Amino acid sequence: SIGPLVSATRDADPAVAALACDALGRFGGDASVGPLTIALASRDPMIRRRAAIGMGEAGLPATTPALSNAARANASHALGATFNRESDPEVRWRLAWAIARGYFGTSAPVMRRMLGDREELVRRFGVYGLGKLKDRANVTAVRLLARDPSWRVRVEVRNALKALRDLTVVNVTPPPVPASDNFTPQPVAKGTPIGDH
Repeated sequence: SIGPLVSATRDADPAVAALACDALGRFGGDASVGPLTIALASRDPMIRRRAAIGMGEAGLPATTPALSNAARANASHALGATFNRESDPEVRWRLAWAIARGYFGTSAPVMRRMLGDREELVRRFGVYGLGKLKDRANVTAVRLLARDPSWRVRVEVRNALKALRDLTVVNVTPPPVPASDNFTPQPVAKGTPIGDH
């Protein structure tokens, strides 16, 4: 399947190319890194999003076949370079996800840059990746987000600081539930067709 999937990453239909990138990353091993690197430079953000996901899947430790050291280094470099030039917020957080989950060991500078991003998911994955490194050189950078406006980021900061053996107290009190969510839903009427509503 790898040969046809590599070809499909260049398909004229962006939906086909995007899904091929996603699938290729799940089991393509070293053969996936080159085509996914090319897809990360696509003009279509949907393809770039799926290429980031595919690259992230390829870099997970449990993925078979595992990436060789050379392929992992190339993938890490491609993700970092793409993150540095990417402007689409949806693509940026998927790049951050991929880097933090599968390439954190070689991406500390990029993850530190993520901490100042305007998107909360990017900041969250930056903190998550730095926490996985367990390098105390990152304590100050992570600690600066202890008062982040996003509750999800603050929870990740608390977890990372714990992994980094830092005793800074982080307020992780969840935000209040919006009034619009504080009601009991009405039952679906009898005789309603089966399916999504």
